[in-house]
Amino acid sequence: KIGYSLNNLNDVFFTRPGYNHHEYRWGDGAAAILDYYIAADNEPYPSSITTGQQITLGISFRFLANLVRPILGITIKTKEGFTVYGVNSETLEVEDFQLLGQQGTVAFAEAVFCCRLAPGDYFMSLGLATKQGDDVIPHDRRYDAIHLCVRPNTSFFGVVDLGLNLRAN
Repeated sequence: KIGYSLNNLNDVFFTRPGYNHHEYRWGDGAAAILDYYIAADNEPYPSSITTGQQITLGISFRFLANLVRPILGITIKTKEGFTVYGVNSETLEVEDFQLLGQQGTVAFAEAVFCCRLAPGDYFMSLGLATKQGDDVIPHDRRYDAIHLCVRPNTSFFGVVDLGLNLRAN
């Protein structure tokens, strides 16, 4: 059971702290991403994140048409547009998504990960799509919708913290 609430009636995504008003939203409208919740080590909607914190991202979405095997995607990019990380419910083989997609229903998803990003500004994109053969049909894509500010951490330099352990004998 989740310890936070997400709107399942209206699109309130744009009201959340960290929302990027310059997002690029597009798709055919057969589904809609309604709301999100983000926390760093259980602190809701943090103004910044420190490398190593556990991030929880909750998402609610509504199906406005019958969709077969919907795909939820999550991508994190630098402010320069370089994709740092991207996954979706297909690449992760999340079987629960195969049961979703009935018109008029609302679904919830939760992603949990360790923030291993270097200090800086990042943007998270979310998207719902389906596949028809080799074609991907975008239903609601919210590019660069959530701003993440990662605080400095002096234990490494570069793009990502690999959690390296160093020993000497």
